Amino acid sequence: LRRKNMSDLAGAMVRTCGTAAHRVGAPTTLGASAAMAHGNLRVQTRADGSMSFSRVDNGEVLLSAAPSFKFNGADSAPAAGEWTSIEGEITSSCSGSEYDGSLGSSATAAECLSKAVAARALGSRINYAVWRGDSNLGCFVCDLTDRGDPGAWKYLKQPGAVSFVGPPVPPAGAGYFESNLTVTAGNPREVVYGLGQGNWTSEGGCPASGLAGARIVPLERNGQRVNLQQRKFHVSIPFVYSTAGYGFLWNMPGYGEVSIGAHGVGGAHWSSSAALYIDFWISGLPSEVAAPSAAPIYKQYADATGHSPLLRDRALSFWQSRNRYKSSAIALSVAERYQKIEPPLDVGVLVIDYKNQLHDGDFEPNRACYPDIRALSDGVRAMVNASTMFSFWPEVLSSSPMSSVLSGRGCLINRDLGGRAFDATIPECRDFIWSTMLKPIYYDHGVDSYWLDETDGEGTGGGGDGDYGYNTSFGPAVAYSQLWVNDWLSMFSDPVAAQPAQTESPLVLTRGVWAGGQRHGIVLWSSDIHSSFEQLASQVPQGVHASMSGIPWWTTDVGGYGCGFASPNDSPYMKELIVRWYQFGCFSPVFRTHGCRKGPSEPDTDACRPAQGSCGFNEIWSYGADTQVLLEKYVRLRATLKPYLQELNHNVSAQGVPTMRPLAYEFPADANCRGIDDQYMLGPTFLVAPVTAQNATSRKMYFPAGARWQSVLHPASTPIEGGQTLSVPAPLDEIPAFVRVLAGRPGSGYAA
Repeated sequence: LRRKNMSDLAGAMVRTCGTAAHRVGAPTTLGASAAMAHGNLRVQTRADGSMSFSRVDNGEVLLSAAPSFKFNGADSAPAAGEWTSIEGEITSSCSGSEYDGSLGSSATAAECLSKAVAARALGSRINYAVWRGDSNLGCFVCDLTDRGDPGAWKYLKQPGAVSFVGPPVPPAGAGYFESNLTVTAGNPREVVYGLGQGNWTSEGGCPASGLAGARIVPLERNGQRVNLQQRKFHVSIPFVYSTAGYGFLWNMPGYGEVSIGAHGVGGAHWSSSAALYIDFWISGLPSEVAAPSAAPIYKQYADATGHSPLLRDRALSFWQSRNRYKSSAIALSVAERYQKIEPPLDVGVLVIDYKNQLHDGDFEPNRACYPDIRALSDGVRAMVNASTMFSFWPEVLSSSPMSSVLSGRGCLINRDLGGRAFDATIPECRDFIWSTMLKPIYYDHGVDSYWLDETDGEGTGGGGDGDYGYNTSFGPAVAYSQLWVNDWLSMFSDPVAAQPAQTESPLVLTRGVWAGGQRHGIVLWSSDIHSSFEQLASQVPQGVHASMSGIPWWTTDVGGYGCGFASPNDSPYMKELIVRWYQFGCFSPVFRTHGCRKGPSEPDTDACRPAQGSCGFNEIWSYGADTQVLLEKYVRLRATLKPYLQELNHNVSAQGVPTMRPLAYEFPADANCRGIDDQYMLGPTFLVAPVTAQNATSRKMYFPAGARWQSVLHPASTPIEGGQTLSVPAPLDEIPAFVRVLAGRPGSGYAA
């Protein structure tokens, strides 16, 4: 383990994970067993390696778990003598391979070979290197194992170049074990929630067309199979909550999958493709607390993996963003126009989107477009009292001046889109970026919130949209890829929290996060989605999935990003869609609009013309005066919800509870709450039923039994008795949202 840099492997867990007194001894003789209790949880190990977990107070068996291992075959790093050299010839491009990138310039062919041999020894999946020689001193590497016999490869003449062909790359996971854990339910009627967001589409640049890219993923995970590798659109979190009264974390950070047992069967089969161990965490309910009480499980999970800090107050307000504000002048003009709206709107965050740098990896904005960061952040705060957020991507392009600096420090790893990924798992690399770039360039000039795009592995490995991952300091992607993202998030959050003058919690918007990442003050969003009603419908359960997986603060691109499908801003379709999405955003944990719109924008004619277009306007006035009235209505309604959201914020931080909840979470005794995927509870009080069908003027809605429900938009109306399904009005300017009537409080007093 020390050889593989795992002596301090934290994974999802905080770095100190309890005392030795909580360890259970293994059986010492065949047929023997060992057992101990911790709190109300009793674990018994058996001679065959299996375990059972039960409650101490009543003896109820929660689950049994049986591990197994299968060796993936040996792996060896070939020496320089095992590589064949071919002078004056190179083979055709290998840009579609798992690893394709530059190892920097090399003065000689021998130096290039030495670098390739060293990279292979460190886990890079490469068996071909080329030194460009007289025309280019670059040393480029990739994996051509899938091309078969090197003698049959097609070569091109390249005077002065030298090619090197090494032994085939072993299968992914060679040198490791496939690790499996079969979980048998103590209560086969258990219902399982969690596992992160995803599975509404296949991974790729944009969601698949039509309903194939907008599937409704049921909140009850029973009978589902989930790929645990993080990819674009798929932020898998290997944590589940069972209504049998336990929480379970598969603390394995490599490729893998889980199959949850069907209804009436329960249990699960967890698998990791490459590992040297099995590590999982389980927690049961305290004594005398009966299942399916969920809150104690989430508190214990947060205690183990880290509590979410308080979301800063401004982040509970409306967030304004669009595909790109390509200069300070444009961003300030947007803030100024919001300032002129009367009565004032509560805008909490203004986002300066990606491509604000000349090259990805500069960690500095283009000074021609953003000449004074302090003037920008102070100006936005003076006009609308909002945080200014800048965007960063984790790839470092070879054209960036930082490429050679970071490469020389050992901070760059495998291919990532057009460059190489930054290895955030090395503390010295994180410290270098913060101390030399983020702090002096951004933080010291008033920017203390950051948008971290492409944190789901998109483009890694030389092709695809996240089907490879990160070869970090811990080891190859197949075994440790998921460890990368939380360390990347920490680079933008932990130093902010440590600053003596910092008065607000860190704020990081991210497209990816792993188990435990909530402790870094993150907001997760669901990536580059269609601007369609079908996509809106698919997103409603995704927020609940994320929250039930320990990631409480979640949002979408309100209005959709427009990736793969979008309609013009002035079209009846888009004007209706943006209203319905604002309504959903108003009752989401975070209310943030963003997208690449089809409509007018600032002309791309000045020095700040970006490499990609800015797309159309996406402010509340961008869809016509009639639509602006409706959008303003929900920005203003959000402001009235702030006291409730602030109280919920404190409970989330202190108790680890979810923000978006299945109806059955709050009403477990009401069987009719089961299987409802198009409604949710925002905290314990608000019952929300977003309208996701085009041209709808009403929708069916179930009101849980055991409560009375008061309309949020019609507070003078008669409360509705729970335990019935009704067709409720939903004209374009209304979302069916109801508040639980609390005994002892007049009207619809909110309490989180």
